[in-house]
Amino acid sequence: KEKITLTPDPAFKTSKAIKTPTEKSLFSDKVKLIDIKKRTSLNITTIPTTNGEVQNESGKTFYLIGDKIGSGAEGNVYSIRNMNSRNTSSKTVCKIYKKNKLDNQRFDKLKKMVDNQINSHGICWPKSIIYNSNKEPVGYIMKKAQGNILKKRLFAHPKIFEEKLPGWDRANLVTVCLNILSAVNLLHKHNVILGDISGSNIMVNDQCETFIVDADSFLIEGYPCPMRTDEFV
Repeated sequence: KEKITLTPDPAFKTSKAIKTPTEKSLFSDKVKLIDIKKRTSLNITTIPTTNGEVQNESGKTFYLIGDKIGSGAEGNVYSIRNMNSRNTSSKTVCKIYKKNKLDNQRFDKLKKMVDNQINSHGICWPKSIIYNSNKEPVGYIMKKAQGNILKKRLFAHPKIFEEKLPGWDRANLVTVCLNILSAVNLLHKHNVILGDISGSNIMVNDQCETFIVDADSFLIEGYPCPMRTDEFV
């Protein structure tokens, strides 16, 4: 059998963020599940799109740049530019929800997440809630993930895999798995559950770094995960 030797990837930083046993969890595990049937839709007047303007909680203005860089069942992701800068942000992006996905429970949950930051290289945690020109909540800013969607890279046809990731072997694949598990372990230590485990919600780059996106769907305290993937269920 082929012998595999693993060496830690120095570029991967999630391990530095894992708590020690003495650290306190950010979220409680003793809560009652919130009834999503009682959520109330928000009457949002406008949904920002390309070249639109949004503001964070402190009033800082950002512009949505170019076409959306990602889309899903709940909303679209855009590159952003600070009002006082000519350059697109290389570190953060913005998720704008679809109008029918905006409700009070969603933003109550986001507020909890913004107020309790999990700072990890491999988790794209919400950093700030954003608002339209009428001061209505429409989405959030998060760290920008790197690489490509795991499902398209690693779960593709072998020829596509070899073309996209030349030189990769079993050791690389094991490293990717360990990096994902490291991030999930950190979430569990803070009583956060990755409710929608999907190859479409994880990105991977050429250095085996992994990034978990769609963090707003995490199960936190009484707020359930609104999404699910058939393979996970």
